[in-house]
Amino acid sequence: MDCFRNSLLLIAVLTAFVTINPSAAKAGTPTDSLRRTSSFRDYTVRIYRGTDDEDHLEILKSGRVVNEMTGHHLYIGYMYGDEEFAEYHHKMVSSKKIARGSIAMGSDITGRGVPNLVVSEWTGGAHCCLSFHIFEIGEEFREIADLDAADAHLAHFEKRSGEKGLAFLANDFAFAYWNTGYASSPAPEVVLRFSDGRYRLAVDLMRRPAPSDETVEGQIKQVHEEWEKDRRPPVKLWEFMLDLIYTGNATAAWQFFEKAWVPGVPGKTEFLAEFRSQLTQSRYWEDLVSLVGDASAWGTANETK
Repeated sequence: MDCFRNSLLLIAVLTAFVTINPSAAKAGTPTDSLRRTSSFRDYTVRIYRGTDDEDHLEILKSGRVVNEMTGHHLYIGYMYGDEEFAEYHHKMVSSKKIARGSIAMGSDITGRGVPNLVVSEWTGGAHCCLSFHIFEIGEEFREIADLDAADAHLAHFEKRSGEKGLAFLANDFAFAYWNTGYASSPAPEVVLRFSDGRYRLAVDLMRRPAPSDETVEGQIKQVHEEWEKDRRPPVKLWEFMLDLIYTGNATAAWQFFEKAWVPGVPGKTEFLAEFRSQLTQSRYWEDLVSLVGDASAWGTANETK
């Protein structure tokens, strides 16, 4: 009888241990199929495909689960070579570009001297949504960033001269659906670096010399031609303005707008006010102001209503 009681007590203790220590449980379940795995030192990443047609990812350190996530499609590093992803996104990042910004497990992409793990996630569906989950896998494990790249299917990490880590290149979709359809909405490129514990705009890497007068005049001509054809401000108008702003040429953007707006056409003041307001909706606005300047002061003079 005592032996029977001891057995019951042992079973109860083991059950309680597993309940309060889920990380001690074996990774995966009998119904999951292992799709991908990668290891670095004492870390192992496993991605399973579950019966619910979703990926389940587990990160183990010395055999114990330290992080889990579930998503439509998960990948260790880039997923650009994956057939399912390629089916929805016809333009792929070239192998040459990927090689310039390798994000193999254990790479130091932040420049902190600590090995990293990047997990890319794709939600599926029309023009949505790509994310990069970034972890440190050194002596201590921790998640340091979750980069939402939205529909920037060419988003990638890239080595830039003089940078300790890798820069992250994506697009800003603040103007998606603004006065046009999604496909024709401008989405200027942004460059981010890991700084002070998070990713933020690397405005010094985004700056470019102002375009030549010939280039600006060519853009003005295109705007006027499209305007005459469609009888409304063309996308080319604010697309070039955004290109100028996001490369550190906000003053040139304002000057371009003044020349590109067809004289005598009403709505100039209202258009510029709405453009300014939309610009402040950018998720990068806090850092973008150093490139834009005081956007609220734009259009305070020489406006044609």
